[in-house]
Amino acid sequence: MKKLLLNIVFIFLMTQVTHADEILINIVGVDEKQGYDGKPVCELKYDITNNSTGTIYYISVNVDGWDDRDSKLDEVLNSSLDNGGGFGGRKPIAVGSTLNFEMDMGFKTTCKYMAKVKVTGIKPEYCNIRMLPENTSCEKIVKVTSSVSNIRVE
Repeated sequence: MKKLLLNIVFIFLMTQVTHADEILINIVGVDEKQGYDGKPVCELKYDITNNSTGTIYYISVNVDGWDDRDSKLDEVLNSSLDNGGGFGGRKPIAVGSTLNFEMDMGFKTTCKYMAKVKVTGIKPEYCNIRMLPENTSCEKIVKVTSSVSNIRVE
């Protein structure tokens, strides 16, 4: 009985440690705007939740977009999910906090045709997290999901 109790406590503690080192980016909506050329641009709205080792000072996840016909979408400049605050710079995200963001530039399409977002990578220089161990890769701790019914994440 004592061994069973110790095993349960050990499993519980290991589960807590495992989930403690992750950054969750959840796509929660879309915002359709007009580009400089008057054509529609679909910008993603998303939440970033910090369950990592320290404050996130800079995170930028490169993504590609795909429409409902499985065609890759053109981007307005560069498409990424990041903690940018517009011209005010980056917004730090404390451990345990969730902040809302919207893409500065999006995809050249009407939002109703947006169907898929594919994560293409996170460069090490775009991952600035306090107390992140040297051997930890941002790509391993960042999880991107979608709450928008017509947008899936790969």
